[in-house]
Amino acid sequence: KSWAQKLDIVLDTLKSIDWTVADLLYYLFRLRDQDNDPIHRSHRHAAAVQQFLRGKTKIIPSFIVDAWLRSADGRIAEGSEESSLMYSTKIDYKMIKSVRPALTSFAVQLVRSKLCSESSNALRQHDPSLSTKPMGWLDIGQHTVAKATAAIQRDQPVLWDLMLSLGLRQPHGTHRITEQRWRRPGRLVPTLRGLYYFASSVPYDIFTFSSRIGHTPSYSAIWKTLKVLSEHEAKLVIDIGRDPMKCGIVRLDNVQNYLLQRDPRMGRENMMNIGLAA
Repeated sequence: KSWAQKLDIVLDTLKSIDWTVADLLYYLFRLRDQDNDPIHRSHRHAAAVQQFLRGKTKIIPSFIVDAWLRSADGRIAEGSEESSLMYSTKIDYKMIKSVRPALTSFAVQLVRSKLCSESSNALRQHDPSLSTKPMGWLDIGQHTVAKATAAIQRDQPVLWDLMLSLGLRQPHGTHRITEQRWRRPGRLVPTLRGLYYFASSVPYDIFTFSSRIGHTPSYSAIWKTLKVLSEHEAKLVIDIGRDPMKCGIVRLDNVQNYLLQRDPRMGRENMMNIGLAA
């Protein structure tokens, strides 16, 4: 008999006992009864479930889950209420009825639980003696980043892999995609900080260290950013100047700046600088 004929027999059998496929799966895999007591299964029942869940059958569980996720029968309409539950972090996945939102929410919530567990375990595994030990120069140096990296890889491997996957994605060749990556919100704050450092004449060594730890972009990146921003501003000024419906207004004011000599030297004297600013 073909698989379709065998499937018809199974479906006919379920119909004859007033069961659905959902009933079969539920009673096959449930852990507790309606009174929340553990299920006492027969040896035949337990052996069949155990063989399947341990991947010792020809069709393994991952094949079934993959088929559920990609099957057109589980497709949901765009803009529907259920579509908003895809990868939900707020609604318990056990409360979601459709398979695609339920599976994606299950994955997200499971990873979130794992990340929280890793974080808690990393804190518990921290050596208590280190909290009372005074910091020494051996703790701060060229190996600090490497040691911190090794600790995260050891204690929080899932977090490390996710952050690495997000941080090392390569652009797909076009300038437009590269520009979009540069304008991501996560990069705007470090860029803003780098522009502030640049405007404050922060030493180059600070940029080198800050870019090394991800605090700011590199000095050259900030330089290129300022160049792009200035070219954009120049284009806006040119467009405004060519627009016959707009006119420019120049505001002038005198500026007085008192120059106080901090280090007395021959020829140096305190003076008032008076000029014009636009």
